[in-house]
Amino acid sequence: MVGTQEEMQRLLNDAQKITGIKYDINNLTDIYQAIHVIQGELNITGTTAEEAETTITGSVSSMKNAWDNFLNGSGTFEQFIDAAKIAFDNVSDAVGELLTRVSEEIASVLPEEFNTAVKIITPILISLGSALRCYMGIF
Repeated sequence: MVGTQEEMQRLLNDAQKITGIKYDINNLTDIYQAIHVIQGELNITGTTAEEAETTITGSVSSMKNAWDNFLNGSGTFEQFIDAAKIAFDNVSDAVGELLTRVSEEIASVLPEEFNTAVKIITPILISLGSALRCYMGIF
């Protein structure tokens, strides 16, 4: 690609201005460090981790990557379990929110007696889901 090397050199120069460290374009470690400096300056470091902790897609992707790392020997089973916990929590939270919204929608079109029953049952079902997660011990 035209300009790629020039843009990388510009990034290295910008990182040098920030840190005072000379980064060598032929040294991969220097490139990684310079990228990290610029990400920090732009306040975008950790956004992937934040996405993995707060979205279903991100947490499931993180869990898949942790599993792949475990299988190829670059990660531990504990790292996979941690990622799976986050994914399970995010999915269960989303299902709980969805269940509440769906039950409210259904209740709005049914007779008053049924509405009262749904309003009583919904929090119980959500509590049961939370209790089940605690009972399982790992989530």
